Amino acid sequence: MKVGANDAVFRNPAWMSAEEGFKVRFGGILFMPDVKTKVQGLFANPNFDFNGYSFNVKSDADMFTIPEIAIVNKINDSLTFGIGAFGVSGMGVDYRKYRITANQVYPIDYTNFQFMRIIPAISYKVMPGLSVGVGIDLAWGFS
Repeated sequence: MKVGANDAVFRNPAWMSAEEGFKVRFGGILFMPDVKTKVQGLFANPNFDFNGYSFNVKSDADMFTIPEIAIVNKINDSLTFGIGAFGVSGMGVDYRKYRITANQVYPIDYTNFQFMRIIPAISYKVMPGLSVGVGIDLAWGFS
């Protein structure tokens, strides 16, 4: 079974032995969530009345890209090196335009989270049909 460089580095580095030469592969996901919430009580009413006031809001943060790139280089007939960077997740919310008055209190009105894995890997072809591989998962994220 032959898989692409991205899948080989990310899922099973031994698969890199099936690649020929030098490969650079790009990919990604366009993530478009529909995030809504209901604000009520203390956070919906500038007069801090806990009862009877609420409204529904939709987040303006509604499109995120989750990229991936992999580079695989066959060094010789047995040894293959690869490195990949993969967006695992990323999302946020943006409710900033829903402020009603300057003195209104919002606990969270904007967030942004991103998480990525970077994997250097190596594969060794023991014999035709049998390869072993190892990769180191490095994680990077921020919010």
